[in-house]
Amino acid sequence: MKKLLGIVFLLAAATVLCFGSVGWPSLDVNLWSLIPVGLFIFFTLENLWKKDYKASLMCLIIAFIIANAIFDLLPISSGLIIGAGILACVGIGYLFPDHDKKD
Repeated sequence: MKKLLGIVFLLAAATVLCFGSVGWPSLDVNLWSLIPVGLFIFFTLENLWKKDYKASLMCLIIAFIIANAIFDLLPISSGLIIGAGILACVGIGYLFPDHDKKD
């Protein structure tokens, strides 16, 4: 996990240097509203690293709901996304059952 954070900070430093010399692009979006999306994508990647696919999918769905509310990516409602996410989690639960549970 520390290596991943190190890589993220190195990429952030390279981005700052690159845009510092070229110039920042103009964004018509409030960047503070993107912080929860970034956090949920980070949690998605962390759960994928741990091979917890159901938790990873749920974090990705939450990030997509927030991003869709901000950017209007797709013309679908949040309820439809939640319903599809629940069905996908049940499907992943059947495809990748938890083997470490003790009966």
